[in-house]
Amino acid sequence: MTKPSPRATQSADPYRSRRLWTWVALVGLTLVSFGLAIGTGAVPVPMSDAIAVLTSRFGVGDVPPGAAEAVVWNIRMPRWLLGFTVGGALGVVGAVLQASLRNELADPNLLGIGPGAAIGAALGAGAGGTRGAIAGGVFAGILTALVLRRLASGPTIDRT
Repeated sequence: MTKPSPRATQSADPYRSRRLWTWVALVGLTLVSFGLAIGTGAVPVPMSDAIAVLTSRFGVGDVPPGAAEAVVWNIRMPRWLLGFTVGGALGVVGAVLQASLRNELADPNLLGIGPGAAIGAALGAGAGGTRGAIAGGVFAGILTALVLRRLASGPTIDRT
């Protein structure tokens, strides 16, 4: 008996077309969100000016006159990049948490990571304002995760 060729198994994948269209839709939605985030805000910047600012940063075309460059490059672009990065990171962390616990409904509250970070943020806010709250929340969340990991890796009780 011979093995089927890799090409034969690829064409036999019933979900290949669906995955392709899903990726196309996700990339399209990402581009639409990018365009909306760059073009809309308190200071109106026409889409043509926003595109001109982005292309001028890569050496193509001239910078449009006015405040468009400062608004797009210094305010909206970093905000969109940060939101995109944080959203992706939260998605990955959620998937890792669900996979490691083998529970599709797992969330940070299940292990106490969220409440631990909230306590740390409250203590940090009392000690150092906003920066203290952020640092305290991060520290307490990491500490909670490490303590739970240590407890989970310890010896288990077998009562059989």
